[in-house]
Amino acid sequence: MNVNVDRLIRKGFVKAVVSAVAVLALNVLVYFFGIARLGAVTALQKNEIEANNRKIAEMQAQRDAAAEKASIYKQGSKVLETLGKDYFKTRAERFAELQKDLQKLLEANGLTNDSMAYTYGQEPKDSQKSAWRHDYVTVQIPLAVSGSYPQVKKFISDLQASPQFYIINDIGLSTSTQGAVLLNARIAVTTLFLADGSEPVVRTKNGSANKESS
Repeated sequence: MNVNVDRLIRKGFVKAVVSAVAVLALNVLVYFFGIARLGAVTALQKNEIEANNRKIAEMQAQRDAAAEKASIYKQGSKVLETLGKDYFKTRAERFAELQKDLQKLLEANGLTNDSMAYTYGQEPKDSQKSAWRHDYVTVQIPLAVSGSYPQVKKFISDLQASPQFYIINDIGLSTSTQGAVLLNARIAVTTLFLADGSEPVVRTKNGSANKESS
């Protein structure tokens, strides 16, 4: 009787141990596979989060760049508006003042210009008109002066510093000797006037128009 009981106990113990080991092995496998799977999912989510953060950063940078461009455009428009109305003015408002200023600069530097020839044009060109808020009359003034190097140099510097907004497009230089070495300068000067809608300017393909001398 005791032998049978012992045998049953052993069989039961062995079965219990085998079952426990099997359950433990299964738990270990589930644990390790679960952890490995969780690690893979975590890594994938981390990569997705990093990619989304990069996209967000790029979108923010694009937004900031667009905002900066809009601000620059807005400020530029204000500046151009102020320049056009308060400084460039219309030809009727500023042309006589410009002629006086040119004559004053020539005399201040001991230079003379035989005649003033004005060539008119208009900006913007037809193909660019949609991007411009105002039309402007361009006045090209070719100057031919002779003097010493310091005189011509100072005259060019004064033109650039003048509030009349002279734009120096080209300078041609040569020398001549008439008792003293003289510097001959041909200076292509342009300025702008705000168009008032009544300017007698005829546009051509290259933007130039009627000519006037005085």
